[in-house]
Amino acid sequence: MKFPFWLSLAISLVILSASLHSQTDDELRNDLICREQSLSSEWSSMTYQRNYAADQTDMFYQEFHWDIDPAIYYIKGEITYYFKSRITDLTQLVLDLDTTMQIHFVRRGNTDLNYTHSNDLLLTIDLNKTLSIGEPDTLIISYEGVPHSTGFGSFERSTHNGKPILWTQSVPYGVKDWWPGKQDLIDKIDSMDVYVTTPLG
Repeated sequence: MKFPFWLSLAISLVILSASLHSQTDDELRNDLICREQSLSSEWSSMTYQRNYAADQTDMFYQEFHWDIDPAIYYIKGEITYYFKSRITDLTQLVLDLDTTMQIHFVRRGNTDLNYTHSNDLLLTIDLNKTLSIGEPDTLIISYEGVPHSTGFGSFERSTHNGKPILWTQSVPYGVKDWWPGKQDLIDKIDSMDVYVTTPLG
């Protein structure tokens, strides 16, 4: 079957256009990937030094209880952590936390656990036992303080329609400014519950 010249030309132009369009999309996609990788590297180096123990545990559930007043730049809370060991003989849980946050206690059940919270911005908790790979554990951390915002919207106070608000858009980078957690993308939590207590209105 022989196609008219104009139809053959039209089909060829459509194929050529699709081919050029595809190449352009691939080039744009590759450029975007390169820019995102570069930005991620810059962001990571600017905002934190990686927690050496971030990949030693798998956080699978957390329960947050926060007391906040949007008119006051302050946070108080208790967080329950459910995690599993990813290494043999795990004896510590190491979390990121700025020294502006004050720890009241770290507790498993009714037992207080020892911890150190130092200028390296790490909260190192002695589990008081040894976990094997896959073995779960749970503990509670009670804390409060005035967050030291490192930018990128980690913990901010402003207003909306004349009313005071607190907000954040910086997870995981900036986490350590206002709660003890993993400031890292290496561990994606499965689920969480968040309970916030605020003044009426």
